[in-house]
Amino acid sequence: MLRRAGVVLLAFALVTAGCVGTQAPEDDSEASEEELTAQNASPTAPPAEGERGLDEPPTLRQGEWWTVELRSDAFNVESEATIVNAGMKDGRYMIGMPADDYAVEALILHLPSIGPVQPDTLGYESHDVPFAPASFPLQEGETWSTEWYTGELEGEVTQANPAEGTAEAELTGAENVNVTYEAGLGIPTSVEIDGYGSYEVTDHGYGFEGDVKVPWEHDIVFLNGRVGPAADTSLQPAPPVEQIPVEGDYDEAAIALLMGNLVVEGPPGVYRVSADAPNGNTYEDTFVAEPTGPQLKIVPSAVPDPVGTWDAEYEAGGAGVAAIEGMAYEVIERSLGDG
Repeated sequence: MLRRAGVVLLAFALVTAGCVGTQAPEDDSEASEEELTAQNASPTAPPAEGERGLDEPPTLRQGEWWTVELRSDAFNVESEATIVNAGMKDGRYMIGMPADDYAVEALILHLPSIGPVQPDTLGYESHDVPFAPASFPLQEGETWSTEWYTGELEGEVTQANPAEGTAEAELTGAENVNVTYEAGLGIPTSVEIDGYGSYEVTDHGYGFEGDVKVPWEHDIVFLNGRVGPAADTSLQPAPPVEQIPVEGDYDEAAIALLMGNLVVEGPPGVYRVSADAPNGNTYEDTFVAEPTGPQLKIVPSAVPDPVGTWDAEYEAGGAGVAAIEGMAYEVIERSLGDG
């Protein structure tokens, strides 16, 4: 069940919609293909036995991959995703997904790490806020400070077993987060955020072959919508329509239509979101929420050519929300191995 803090945050974000920036990604178009290839190079051979431990962050291999189970009861999400290290750029790992198996919901939920990842903390951004799930050395009692997009967190290593190469940590504050780390796998093997969502690594390997799509320097470019005070759509005025401008040099956007009830007890709700993208496509869905407590649904999509004006329409018939979130980014594609 969604915690009250998350509900308040979501409502506040919608009331203040339009304050989200549209910062454009850095342009490195002047770099040659040879320069980019050299810049992105990183080891490919699997690590030697005993190389990875708890004292220092791991050196991830180019082509190293992880399959994860992703779950969010709060947003009715249960899926599987594979993430791949496509190399390095600007001193950060380029974590993407197979181009033909791109799990947009993982990007929307910020679970697991996707996009630019910091080598020293395995950290990445959640809603443009840097989140560090670990801090080395992972020794029992070690602490660090970080953030999730809902606020500040304080992390502490609660258990560490150097012989086994495993550690557990708890992060508290704006959220309650449990992290498990196995050195041999190179990334947190599970992250669980109470009332929000979780992932768990179910498979891992090296030498991925094929095309990898990396969402680089992603920015939240809109989070707009309507909180519905009415229990019946017939009590509402005509559905509001707004235009949302997106500026920059972005190649693609991951969007989520977000619909559902926000109250613990109340009548059922009917919610609809429709958005006409600048590329001419329409993204829309309707959700009927039952009167069983907070219940939200996200409908994710990857939208090419997102720069321009979006026409969005929302209907919120119930004590809930109808909204749309957009995260825009540069797309970096890398072909690994012989694929």
